Amino acid sequence: MSPTQQKRQFGPYVVHGGIGIGGVAKVFRATDERDGRVVALKLLQASFAEDSDMGRRFKKEAEIVKALNHPCIVPVYDYGVLRGRPYVAMKYMAGGSLAARFDEPAEITAQEVVRLLRRIASALDHAQRHGVIHRDIKLENILLDERGEASLSDFGLAKMDGLAQHTGSGDIIGTPIYMSPEQARGVKTLDHRSDLYSLAVVTYILTVGRLPFTGNVMAVLNQHAHATPPLPSVVSPGLPPALDAVLLKGMAKAPQERYPTADSFIEAYARAMADHAGRRVTIDLNASYSDNTVPTVVENIPAFFESPKPGITADNLFRQAQGTDDTTVALALLKQALDLDPWHVEANRLRLKLEKARAAATPPPTPKPLTTPLPEMKRSTRDQEKQRQRRLQQRRRRIATLAGFMLLSASCSALTSGLLGLFPGVIATVTQIFGGRPPVTEINGVPIENLPDAAALVPPSKSVEAPQQGADVLDHGLLHEYLFEAVQGEEYYIYIQFMSLAASSVAKNVVVITPSGNPARTEQCYSMGEGGLLGGEANTTITCMIDQTGTWRVRVLGIEGESIGAYFVGVTSGS
Repeated sequence: MSPTQQKRQFGPYVVHGGIGIGGVAKVFRATDERDGRVVALKLLQASFAEDSDMGRRFKKEAEIVKALNHPCIVPVYDYGVLRGRPYVAMKYMAGGSLAARFDEPAEITAQEVVRLLRRIASALDHAQRHGVIHRDIKLENILLDERGEASLSDFGLAKMDGLAQHTGSGDIIGTPIYMSPEQARGVKTLDHRSDLYSLAVVTYILTVGRLPFTGNVMAVLNQHAHATPPLPSVVSPGLPPALDAVLLKGMAKAPQERYPTADSFIEAYARAMADHAGRRVTIDLNASYSDNTVPTVVENIPAFFESPKPGITADNLFRQAQGTDDTTVALALLKQALDLDPWHVEANRLRLKLEKARAAATPPPTPKPLTTPLPEMKRSTRDQEKQRQRRLQQRRRRIATLAGFMLLSASCSALTSGLLGLFPGVIATVTQIFGGRPPVTEINGVPIENLPDAAALVPPSKSVEAPQQGADVLDHGLLHEYLFEAVQGEEYYIYIQFMSLAASSVAKNVVVITPSGNPARTEQCYSMGEGGLLGGEANTTITCMIDQTGTWRVRVLGIEGESIGAYFVGVTSGS
């Protein structure tokens, strides 16, 4: 066999050819010899160590995608390390990316735009419900299969909602063309509304046929932060004026002024384009604007966005860093280079190399003598532990008081509750007779008992002010919602106890919804434990640390065999 005929092997994968290359990874088309499946094999660049920031980010992407498991997110089949190289094996998307489709000017219809972006919106909303923010929504990360169906890929920059972002190369992370204003300003904590802005940018491009903002990196970031994009109906007179309002709301500078979900944005877009579904637009990513449609900056440029001095470029600074033997000076030059171009591959590599070398050459710090006597330190530690234990005991007493009251009420009505729990279906029938919302048995063809987030998706058949304590009954497919007003900084306790033998797994069918309409994250509301306060699966106790003033909601969903029948609910403040 000649060298040209030899197979290129990577573990169990036979590599056929390259798909793409970036500053972090290379992607190849390969076949898994174990099952014959064609995959996209993504290998971390050799210049990045497995335990580097890029290596950890590479692994995190695989873990996030596998956990999300959504039909509109490109699935990960395998992850591991071979020959010291981290790799990810993903579904091979034969149609390539939307960006590649428009490498040269090409047409697309409004109907196809809606079809493609509905799938991406579904993926984004699913990720948001699971607390994941993508942070890099762009044409390059929307991939097409052999049938032309779109899926979202590349969660390498994703993070969990509510956690501050950390970068090794400056304060901005993402792709400038699609960045939200808060990303462009270097805001440390982003939420899902940043992704919604980027989705609106993608939609603008696919509708108008060109980028909303153009220029160098700093100019584009400044425009995202402060400029209104050219009105679609002005750039392309055939577009309906109603579309202007939809796209400008999607790209609103203030996150709270955007659409609440990706789905609501795309559906508003679809309605605005309903009479123009067959309209074709040529996507030209290199097109420039005429004088009367240039984006107008409506605020002064802050110092963060000031243009660099003439002649100072990331490349020049990188070369200066290469030419100096002083590590401190070199790192300072590289930081300036990365401030100008956070995606400068060579500068990133040299920075990592120098930082590793400096860390290896730095001796461990000499222990300093204690400036405070040891007994005093012990006493301080004991005091802190006592305070922590006191707070914990106070919290437990409040919850136990509420639970005790609930169980006392429950014991007084046990017979009634037990009887109601023995007749599933009766409650749902009575609800319909008196004009209530009918039971929901499935969502998009999936039975609600198979959906882990069904309690956040099923519309409530009943929505009332939360009682301090009260009894109710629930049947399969019905959802009860309890509202309570809370002020930021308060602590609330929620206790739910089912009395029916048909209730065996209540905790997973209870969800707390924040004033912004999103399921509460773990750091906002947390359970006392899988078995609840009393150690049984028919009850659950939740503590909520209020971080948003407004109306909070507790939702209880009825699932046959898990959470139907008679139950008690109580919501009380810890203050």
